[in-house]
Amino acid sequence: MRTRQVVAAIVSSLGLGLAALALSAGDASADGACKPGEIAACAAQCDAKVAAACEALGASYDAGRGVAADAEKAAGLYRRACEGGVAVACARLGRLVERGDGAAKDEAAAAALYRKACDRKSGLGCALLGALHAEGRGGLAKDEVRAAKLVKDACDAKDAFACVALGRMLAEGRGALAKDEARAVALFREACDRKEMAGCNALGTMHDEGRGGLAKDPVAAVALHRLACDDQDARGCAELGWHLFNGTGVDKNQLEGVDRLAKACARKDAWACERYKDCSKMPKCYK
Repeated sequence: MRTRQVVAAIVSSLGLGLAALALSAGDASADGACKPGEIAACAAQCDAKVAAACEALGASYDAGRGVAADAEKAAGLYRRACEGGVAVACARLGRLVERGDGAAKDEAAAAALYRKACDRKSGLGCALLGALHAEGRGGLAKDEVRAAKLVKDACDAKDAFACVALGRMLAEGRGALAKDEARAVALFREACDRKEMAGCNALGTMHDEGRGGLAKDPVAAVALHRLACDDQDARGCAELGWHLFNGTGVDKNQLEGVDRLAKACARKDAWACERYKDCSKMPKCYK
């Protein structure tokens, strides 16, 4: 149904979506450092040159958690944290640079940031680097086998987001991996249990489509997408909006559905933008 999402999930939100990464379960702060959403504490600690606090504050601005979303501020804070040795901050900065959100679009620079993060043992960095290898972007050779290895190694190191990316590849049989939808579902469920919202979204999609041994269950899918959306996950809000617009698994509410799609699109979720564009042509679509 969504083969174009396979690579996007490695990058995102997913459905990972692309904006789903700002507050994933992998945001463990250094001992004593603040956590995303703790704006005053993070700002004070970041000013005191605590790099992990700068990363947490950047994640807050990235996702709009406890403060108005501001990609440019997020990029600046991620850069400070990356330069201060926080590997995941390099990966998050690369994501913004890759799509030109709050920073000049530069896929080669993004690849360099992902590699830097991956070399520092960031599972997110390795998964995002794998995404570029999968498509042959950022000056990298197209190599799905290399992409799968990067993602699998990160998942084996217990990075929840990387496990979601690996699950996506298994669901589609990509990167020289045998197709295994049941294993993909297990990875998605485990990631969701670890509060990685990309895993919740992916599990919701499998319920939507009745794959991996799951019954087709739009109600369960809506619950999972809503869980992700409530945690400020752009792809989760997009998926929930699409269900609301069409009235699948939930009472139809086109006004709310389009509103959620529009907001997710504003956060650079390409899947949301495609559907928002489509529904805006319909007579009953509200802007």
